[in-house]
Amino acid sequence: MNPETTAATEVPCPGGLLTPPAKPRILALCSVDIMAWLLLRPWFQAMQDAGYEFHIACAPGEYFERLAAQGFCMHAVSFRRTFTPWAHIRPFFQVWRLVRQGGFEVV
Repeated sequence: MNPETTAATEVPCPGGLLTPPAKPRILALCSVDIMAWLLLRPWFQAMQDAGYEFHIACAPGEYFERLAAQGFCMHAVSFRRTFTPWAHIRPFFQVWRLVRQGGFEVV
């Protein structure tokens, strides 16, 4: 995975993750993209309009590309909605790597 772009669809993030951000960076974690699209998008859009560089990490689905088209930097994380503890190991390390590389002000 190229850290300068999002994972599943390779949509470039403004400036990439490896450059110091021009604006404060915020990362939102959602288990599925439909939650970000239907419930949280107005809040995310308001944060973006207020001058923040807004990133969303979620499992890619039907709304992943729509969120990217709205100007959000999207990061694919293999979140799964299950009670099986082993299913959460991979997403844990994906988020950990993203947070370390991203330089986010708020997660």
